[in-house]
Amino acid sequence: MPKRYDKADDDTLTLVREVMEQHHQELVRAGVRVQCLMVSEADKTGLALDVQALTRQGHPVAGQIRRCHARDRRIHEADAILELDDYAWHPLSTEQARALIDHELTHLEVVVDQDGLTKKHPDSRPKLSLRHDDFMLTGFYDVVERHGTAALEYQSVERVYKQLTFADAAEPTESVVRST
Repeated sequence: MPKRYDKADDDTLTLVREVMEQHHQELVRAGVRVQCLMVSEADKTGLALDVQALTRQGHPVAGQIRRCHARDRRIHEADAILELDDYAWHPLSTEQARALIDHELTHLEVVVDQDGLTKKHPDSRPKLSLRHDDFMLTGFYDVVERHGTAALEYQSVERVYKQLTFADAAEPTESVVRST
């Protein structure tokens, strides 16, 4: 199915700016510009469908960000493009939306020289690199059901859980492993 790309509305753009100013001052200081697009699956006429459109390696994702190359920087007047899945975006609470934007912006790193100065492209825009996620969980429920705590999937969830600190979090249970 074809994808439909729409510019994000003013409320979403405001949220992106607020999150960037609150949590990503290094991007603000470097003058990084982020364009935001809402992505949806579309029928043959271009009408948006109520299904998730963004995927990564075949799995649905709520958002993704990419650096712009010279041509795209010129066309979009942006250093990075944040794509939000329209279907996944609308049910989010404001705090969930802020967390998603924060996650995607955290992928962007300003490239600096040995003196800590921002490196620039020939068009004077800041150079960016992409940071990988600190953790990524994959696995099969069936394997956990068959092998319990011996399953690498279970051990991965347990390791990540122990690294996270939540004031009111309970110990991981089978329901934590089973949730999607």
